[in-house]
Amino acid sequence: MKIISIVGARPQFIKESVVSGEVKKSDYILIHTGQHYDFEIKTN
Repeated sequence: MKIISIVGARPQFIKESVVSGEVKKSDYILIHTGQHYDFEIKTN
């Protein structure tokens, strides 16, 4: 089963972190829409 999450705003990423921790066992895709993107926020 494939699971796809589409998020864009910061509050959605907080909720998504809970979901992604549980579904990493399956085929999982996260799509970031770029909404509210901030170049000052660094990711690893």
